Amino acid sequence: MTQYITLEQKANDEMTALLLDQHTKLEELELTQQKQVRELRLNQLQKQHEAEMNNHHQYIERTKADLLKKHVLESKNLPKHLKQREMQIRKQFRDAARIQKKQFKLLREERIKAYRRSLELSSGPVSLGSSDSVTNNASGSSGASSTERSGETPELAVSFNPVQDERQILDNLKLEEKRKQADLEAQYKKTISELHKRQNDKVDSSQLRELEELEKRRIEGIKQLANYQENQRREMLKQQQKERLELENRIRSRKESLEAAVKRNAESAKEESRKKTRHLMERHAEALRAFDAKTRSLGIDNAAVVGVSGRMYGAGGGNGGSPGPSGGSFSSGSGQRPSDWRHSRAEFLPS
Repeated sequence: MTQYITLEQKANDEMTALLLDQHTKLEELELTQQKQVRELRLNQLQKQHEAEMNNHHQYIERTKADLLKKHVLESKNLPKHLKQREMQIRKQFRDAARIQKKQFKLLREERIKAYRRSLELSSGPVSLGSSDSVTNNASGSSGASSTERSGETPELAVSFNPVQDERQILDNLKLEEKRKQADLEAQYKKTISELHKRQNDKVDSSQLRELEELEKRRIEGIKQLANYQENQRREMLKQQQKERLELENRIRSRKESLEAAVKRNAESAKEESRKKTRHLMERHAEALRAFDAKTRSLGIDNAAVVGVSGRMYGAGGGNGGSPGPSGGSFSSGSGQRPSDWRHSRAEFLPS
């Protein structure tokens, strides 16, 4: 029975050691696997971030190349556009020159009419004086005044030449018309020059502004992407830390459960051993009681038998170990007395 209990205890200890070793290996395996998964995720995230940054740079480079192509095309089409604008301005100049020519033509006619009207007005008093002299002569007044007025007409004809004055007026109008046309042409050339300068400045400023906006957008995009990637990496590290804590708690709880199970198993084994020992002792005591009852029913005194056996073993021990019938009393032998035998047998009885 003791050997059985010892073997059972040894088996329980081996099972406990095996479970603890399995728990240790499983813990190392889970920690190693989690570490590998964490490193794999970090490497994958790093590659993803590098790919995103490279894609952003490539997108900016493509956008910049397209923008430069657009600028080259605008610079190439600028002379054509300026030529169209120049043709429009030239057409406006021709229209303005034609209108101005018509205006000067009308102005010449008006000036000639005004001049001739002034001549008629200036010649009006002369004819009026002649009629007055005729009326004065007819009324019987003196004819000296009529003679004097008739003498003034040759002097006016000599000092005033209408044709020459008209030519002078026309020459002045032509000079003024040429001056106006020169001013209009100078204004046209100035407009063309300002148009070229304004368009060149506009194209240069717009191209420079677009390049600056693209560079600003590139820097802002890199900044936003870096912040997003940093937040993503921080969230992943936080999630990995949470998973590690959960794994450690799970390992700890599993170890505690295993230790509690081992402890319960050990206590159960001890209790089972005690129960088996008690049951065995009870069976042994029951067998002894049955044996005593059987011998008493047969009329055999167990105490006498035990005493005789004790004297025989004692005599045999004194005579060289050979048993022999000895006539000594129960008290003179070296064996146990019946009371001692009953006392020793009572030890096997269950309490």
